[in-house]
Amino acid sequence: MSSIPAPASASLDTTFRTLRQSRGLSMNQVARDIISTSGLGKFERGEGSIGLEKFLPMLDRMNITMAEFMYHVNHYQWTPFVHFFDQLTQGVRQSDVTELQRLQEEERAVIIEPNSPLDQHWLNSIAAECAVGLVDDDQPPLAANVTAVMDYLLGITNWMQYDLYLAGFVAISPAPMCWDM
Repeated sequence: MSSIPAPASASLDTTFRTLRQSRGLSMNQVARDIISTSGLGKFERGEGSIGLEKFLPMLDRMNITMAEFMYHVNHYQWTPFVHFFDQLTQGVRQSDVTELQRLQEEERAVIIEPNSPLDQHWLNSIAAECAVGLVDDDQPPLAANVTAVMDYLLGITNWMQYDLYLAGFVAISPAPMCWDM
């Protein structure tokens, strides 16, 4: 069973306590029927850990998503993939082909497993390739790359946030030959 470990770099415990208190909730209100108040207290003091099966319902009780919680844990910065897709979005909005190509090259430079959907950098490089194609009609993405990413996405039964961001760029890419069936 996965667990939220005792405090790491950004202090999960302190973040949890700060968010709980900012909502005016007592430990008892958040812990009720999920975990003992003393167990929550130990977690908030950095003296113990909480399994995900208890942590997630407590976040839900506070009306906080895991993404929002991690945003706070990461010192109000989105995760690297959210930051990457935000940069792509800005590049498309500003029609900045140079910036989009820079992002594409950065991702290509760190690919470990080319042509593998298990390598997020390979997927990111294709998303950047699609973003370039959205801005510059003379540089459409390779049909094979778009097809590979779409095959990957269609093979997933439980899409996560990353997959949605990826689909947003690849599905609207200007590669019509990929969609001819």
